[in-house]
Amino acid sequence: MQNQDILKNETAQSNRFIKLISAASRCEIREISSESQHRVLGVMDSFLKSLSGKTDGLKRAFLVEVDVQALDNSVSVPEDRDYLLRNALALLNAKEFLLARNIFSLLLKQNDHDSDAIRGLGICLLYLGENSSAKKCFHAMWDEKGSEEALVWLGKSYVISNEDTLALKYFSRIEEPSYLSAEVQFEYFKDYGNCLTRQGKLEEAVKYYQKALEVEPNSATIHVNLGTLEIQRDRKKEARRHFDIALTAESNNAKAICGLGILEQLKGNQAAAIKLFRKANDLEPQNIVSLFQLLEISIQNQDFEDIKFRLLKFASEFPGNPEIYYALSTIGLRESNWAECKTFVDKTLSIDPKHQKALKLKSDISSFTE
Repeated sequence: MQNQDILKNETAQSNRFIKLISAASRCEIREISSESQHRVLGVMDSFLKSLSGKTDGLKRAFLVEVDVQALDNSVSVPEDRDYLLRNALALLNAKEFLLARNIFSLLLKQNDHDSDAIRGLGICLLYLGENSSAKKCFHAMWDEKGSEEALVWLGKSYVISNEDTLALKYFSRIEEPSYLSAEVQFEYFKDYGNCLTRQGKLEEAVKYYQKALEVEPNSATIHVNLGTLEIQRDRKKEARRHFDIALTAESNNAKAICGLGILEQLKGNQAAAIKLFRKANDLEPQNIVSLFQLLEISIQNQDFEDIKFRLLKFASEFPGNPEIYYALSTIGLRESNWAECKTFVDKTLSIDPKHQKALKLKSDISSFTE
């Protein structure tokens, strides 16, 4: 009898699933990679256990996303707020932002004043790159509860949009960071320190980085930031100490390796610097600092083969950065390759029509080739 009940329940679930798919105006099905499957299945246990069956000895899982708004009224959606919130928060902690966003959005359809859902949705949107929508959520979070955590997330959202002055405006209003969770405290101290560093307020920045280390003593990120700051203060020994600590925590931390490269370059050890910059760039191809340090050395040595390869690789993997194409155009200029120079300067201006250096270079090319 028990087996029959289980079978009936599974059949009902299967029928409900088919009905759900049939009723949706949009349905997207993606297989979850084996690398992230254990995280998804772990946090969505109640949702995804039925997906964990074995096929030919292998466990596979699929994510099915449907347009809930378009569903027929006969298809029910879970309405238990606590149940949905628990799963949404679990997904958020696992950094499954797309899945979490969908549940937080559903909670807000049930109650547009749900402060937990507003917070969760804002964080998801922030990390999914939808910064202006995230800001709206955090402003609403502040209006709804007046919590200082809202000020942290607002500050962080302005950091991401390169508006440090506004970010500091919100950070400076936080009076009791000790009331924040450890994770939020860390983000607050780190971002506050970063803003102050960019504004040249190095002594103040150190204080906030030290507070961040009190929360996470082994943070490679903070030690890299402190190392970079110490280079600006011309304290090379202290800078090296921080980079070494960062590498003890994360042996392949590209930013720490790049920092050591800068120190070697400052000492005049060009061969060692090149080796470190190349390693940093290999580990993290989007690392602009290592790339432009290599460009500077290549210009000094008039040897462009390696840097041109790295710049072209960056352009193919991360298109849309005008500085990369401008760098390639300057290499074309130095090699007297006018056609290549013009191609890359035109590409630079197609992305940033007001790029002053590219505009001047284009004008110079015209005079050179007349």
